[in-house]
Amino acid sequence: MNRGVPGVPARLTGFVCLVLALSVGIPSAHGQAWLQDRGATYVKLSRQSSLAADQFRQDGSTAPYAAGLDGNGFEDRSTYLYTEHGLTGGTTLILMLPYKDLLVRTPHPQASSGLPGTDRPIERESTGFQNVYLGIRRDVTALLGLPVDGVHRAAVNLGTRLPLGYDREVTPAIGPGQIDLDIMLHYGVSLWPLPGYAQAGAGLRVRSGVFGLSRGSETPDYGNEWLLHLEAGMSVGRWALLQGLFFGTISNQPPETAFDPQNPVPTRQRYIKPGVGLTLYPFRWLGVSAQAFTTPWGANTERSIDWFVGVEARF
Repeated sequence: MNRGVPGVPARLTGFVCLVLALSVGIPSAHGQAWLQDRGATYVKLSRQSSLAADQFRQDGSTAPYAAGLDGNGFEDRSTYLYTEHGLTGGTTLILMLPYKDLLVRTPHPQASSGLPGTDRPIERESTGFQNVYLGIRRDVTALLGLPVDGVHRAAVNLGTRLPLGYDREVTPAIGPGQIDLDIMLHYGVSLWPLPGYAQAGAGLRVRSGVFGLSRGSETPDYGNEWLLHLEAGMSVGRWALLQGLFFGTISNQPPETAFDPQNPVPTRQRYIKPGVGLTLYPFRWLGVSAQAFTTPWGANTERSIDWFVGVEARF
């Protein structure tokens, strides 16, 4: 039986539980304020489509993704499998498995020579399973002194990313190659009698420097990152949910090395991504979602537009 979110009507409770993990392609979106009921399972399959014709330099100014290149220089066409399972009433287990599909374009080194074919950029593509994310979410509503039967919810989310043996020196690399540890605190509130909710989260990603689960000789020094998350949603009848979303990843050390368009895995990066989302529910247990994000500010990262489409279900 679904305990629901106190102060939220039953139909919105189902929507909230379904959409708490919509943004699986955003690194800071794995933790949320609400938990799954004991024995309940949520599954989502998402497809990402990100394009970037520009980059943010170290100082935050913009430039073409690669000097001398016209059009998009970066594409991310990855797929994500995300699932949650309610282990107990106060503990939810989380798993995410991303299959990365990255493409970068850079100008031909002889593009100005006028030789046949040199007007075509060089394309490099990498695919493969990047890592497995394993996480746990614990309810801390009572610990923070909030009424457990009220409209508030709070949870601590702890997770790790374990690389799946890929070569981190392939160009472009599908990931940094080291083990990461994320810890976030999320607070959510029902807006009842309005059919909506809002939540905020903040935390830290610790870059361990342990590279034993990937292949390669180099061991870059990746900086720890602060993680930010704001989200609000409103149901439209019982068939749809509208969302406003905001994610941020801020290296706690300023970017030092220049962004590499051939291998866009910076050791220090900063960006924010505001966006919107829509989820339609043809059945109570099934949802179809779409989200769109922009990158209005960043440092040492792509200036991308990101789309996610997905299918989700709960059991």
